[in-house]
Amino acid sequence: MLALENSFVETDTTAGRLRGIRFRGIESYLGIPYGATTAGEGRFAPPRPVEAWAGVREALSFGDAPPQVDTRLGSSNSAQQVHNLMYIKGGHPLDGARMSEDCLNLNVWTPSSLDGAARPVMVWFHGGGFVHGSGGSALYHGDQLAQLGDVVVVTVNARLGLMGFLALDLAGADGHAGASNAGMLDLVAALQWVRDNIASFGGDPDNVTIFGQSGGGGKVNVLMAMPSAQGLFHKAINMSGPILSVAAPEDVAGQAREVAARAGVALDDAEAWRALPLRDLLEIQRGLSPALGAAFGMDPHPGSNAMPFGWGPALDGDVVAAHPFSAGASAAVDGIPMLLGFATHDPSLLMAGSAAFPTLDEAQAVELARANFGHDGTTMLQKVMRDRPDEPVRLQYARVVNGFTFAAAAQAMAAAKAEQSAPVFVYEFAHQGGILDGLLGATHSLDLPFVFHNVDRAVFAGAAESRHQTSRNMALAWAAFARTGSPNHAGIPVWPAYDATSRRMVIGPDWEVAARDE
Repeated sequence: MLALENSFVETDTTAGRLRGIRFRGIESYLGIPYGATTAGEGRFAPPRPVEAWAGVREALSFGDAPPQVDTRLGSSNSAQQVHNLMYIKGGHPLDGARMSEDCLNLNVWTPSSLDGAARPVMVWFHGGGFVHGSGGSALYHGDQLAQLGDVVVVTVNARLGLMGFLALDLAGADGHAGASNAGMLDLVAALQWVRDNIASFGGDPDNVTIFGQSGGGGKVNVLMAMPSAQGLFHKAINMSGPILSVAAPEDVAGQAREVAARAGVALDDAEAWRALPLRDLLEIQRGLSPALGAAFGMDPHPGSNAMPFGWGPALDGDVVAAHPFSAGASAAVDGIPMLLGFATHDPSLLMAGSAAFPTLDEAQAVELARANFGHDGTTMLQKVMRDRPDEPVRLQYARVVNGFTFAAAAQAMAAAKAEQSAPVFVYEFAHQGGILDGLLGATHSLDLPFVFHNVDRAVFAGAAESRHQTSRNMALAWAAFARTGSPNHAGIPVWPAYDATSRRMVIGPDWEVAARDE
């Protein structure tokens, strides 16, 4: 009888020695601290270095998730069924993790920390806007991507919501420099940790790709506009992360003043801010956060298609000095190759919270398109219905909403990036998982288990046999991009860089290149 490979492994970091575990050919080191606790003196402050430890520290379990409330994904109707499939450890974005202010930690999966190889490094930022989620979520465990792609995978936890983006500095409070973008400074600190330590895990610090989906894709975009992040990564992947701008200083300053009023704390009273119970701060966040709205794109009122995040990075002129892809963004990103895209029915995940979504009929869709998007919306809906007559109306309308949100943002990002010297590759994720009798089509976040090659672990991925090959080819494309700056590999058709013809790769059981009007 063959014994499974299962043994402890050890490696060194700048803060001390770590013990991980080797299993089925992959080493995992979990819950590694890259910064000190953000409680007490660390609250609303830039990240501080982790204290070195003596002896060997065990890295065998995930670290604490950042403090958060579940306002945006508080769900009802079909959305709750979907979240139960996505978050398999309980249907909640924490995905079974404990949360605390001691949350600056990351996880590493590597084929070997001992062979001296210099593998491409893929650093993952989870989604959930800038308000919820965990780097230990089961959908993106990195062992299978690391093994298939021969890459080192890193997933990161950083401060979120009010704890990561309370703009006390922009509201004029002394002693809180960097508070408005503390959560982004955490990500910079994580990348600095990668630069200084990843060689000990078999990774190449000079070949680092940052990638993320949804809010994680937004984090990728913002990092590309941050001077302090330049030189810490060399390629970038944005999956359905439609963040083209950050908050205005005056808006987040007003938000901070409102938090202070609700907390009964003077803006300059640093000690009082540190002493506030975490529970009280999260309750204030809950009260101030705009719900994403179960009826994203399903409310016949102009503007209801907006995607409020409530909390996130701000244009403070220092940490975030320019909007992503704007003329003021760092010239250093000119040479960074980028891979970006969207899912065919991206908004359907967010629309599923509406009781009207599953049974949406043509008359309702026409009225929604007119009310939310005007003449352009109704014209687009007519074209979709003509081109895709067999698709359910709810998914036809999801395509329309997509055309003004996720897909539109991807087009704008690609056009801006194409003006730079490094190539940009664009995709549309079109694989339909079939969950809930095909309710959602190729929806937001469905691509996660495919990229991480975890489709056999994720009910969310559906049961179609074609999922295995789609996932293998997608994971290999992402790993190829991390290695070379191009997603091309032998298993897929030639994937051209984006150009004036707006070519994109349509990813599904059959991969094909589509032009602008397809």
